[in-house]
Amino acid sequence: MASEFLAGSLAGWKRQVGSNGCVFKLQVAESHTDMQQGVFRDVIIAMDDIQIGSFAREMQRTAEKRGITVWAKKPGFLSRLLGR
Repeated sequence: MASEFLAGSLAGWKRQVGSNGCVFKLQVAESHTDMQQGVFRDVIIAMDDIQIGSFAREMQRTAEKRGITVWAKKPGFLSRLLGR
C-alpha cells in the first residue's frame, strides 16, 4: 500500500476521549484558497495516554521557544462561587 503525504494548514479539530486515550479529527486545508473556501481534508489520529503526554510536552516546548505563554483559563466568578 502506498503511503500518502498531506501537507497543509490546520483549520480546526475535534477531540473524542476514550478509556485508553483520545482520537483527534483534524481539518487540514491544502492551500490558502481551500482555507478561504472552507475546503478541508479530514485526518484522524488516535493517541494513547503516553503519546498524549509526549505530544503535550513537545507542544509546550514549541510554544515556549516561540515566546507563547500557555495557561489554563481561570474559572469565572460564578464557577468559583459554585465550586465548579
